[in-house]
Amino acid sequence: MTLTELLVALSLLTIVAVAIFNFLGFSQRSWHMANTEAAVTSEAQLLLMQVERDIRSARRGSQGQPGVKILSNGRGLRIHNFMDGEEKIIEYVLQSDNVLRRKVSTPAGETVMETKHENIYQDVDEYGQAVQVFSISGNKVELKLLIGTSQGDFSRKLEVDTTFTIRSKEVL
Repeated sequence: MTLTELLVALSLLTIVAVAIFNFLGFSQRSWHMANTEAAVTSEAQLLLMQVERDIRSARRGSQGQPGVKILSNGRGLRIHNFMDGEEKIIEYVLQSDNVLRRKVSTPAGETVMETKHENIYQDVDEYGQAVQVFSISGNKVELKLLIGTSQGDFSRKLEVDTTFTIRSKEVL
């Protein structure tokens, strides 16, 4: 073997090694992005199922309050509900720190349960104006928001624009 042959072999080996490492890096980034997207989708599905269940089981309050009411200029939603035979009030409020808070309380104001969904963003229209997160039209509740996640260097936001039908006629 001559020195020239050895240098050619090392050059080819270096080119192949760089290509393999680039492919592995690309594969790892792709897997990480897919994992991030799956996490956002899963979070969105869980949140939507919970909101849908709450809206579908809404009832007029014991003192005649509407079953579903918009709060805070469309940033919140109050739902009167009967769970385990007792009246409960469920409130969803999008806070300024991008946390959607779900609070279940009694009519007397005693908090029964509170959960938080992080990385929830208020959507904006083409003019940069904030879009209402919750709105009611007839017997339909519309939900518009962005659900995001951040894992390492990757961030992803999923746009949610859906409508729930209020089934009970005694709500409105």
